[in-house]
Amino acid sequence: MNLLPFRRYQFSSKLSSINLLEKLDSNIELYQGLRFDNYNFSTKLFVGKLRDNSFKIRPILRGRNSFIPIIQGKLINRQSTTSIILKMRINYFVSAFFIWISITLIFFESHKNLSNILFAIFIYIIVIYLFNIECNKAIKSLQNIFEIYPEY
Repeated sequence: MNLLPFRRYQFSSKLSSINLLEKLDSNIELYQGLRFDNYNFSTKLFVGKLRDNSFKIRPILRGRNSFIPIIQGKLINRQSTTSIILKMRINYFVSAFFIWISITLIFFESHKNLSNILFAIFIYIIVIYLFNIECNKAIKSLQNIFEIYPEY
């Protein structure tokens, strides 16, 4: 399990970057700013933008979940394959909220004791655990879209 709310992945595909972008485009709802329906009625898996050989997406939120990753990807053509490089991070608002709660618990609580520090660590572990679960779901979805299957 990663202990930071940031992950990197790299895959290789035998498909060209054009084919990969077409497959990704068919599974991305174009980002239209803040929407109150939160893309609930979309049949697509992700929301975001495609640019040249790069993309910035996030899984479509179904229900309430603040731990979905923001995914930035880049496609790089190699000789016979295409490399897919992904960077995943947690939403900045969630990070700022966690930092604010931790600082409040540790430094500004009137009873400064070990339980406040342990509680902040517990919250951090939960945030990281839930973020890792959402990252794994997004990676599996992208592997299915790009038709990348593990070799046994």
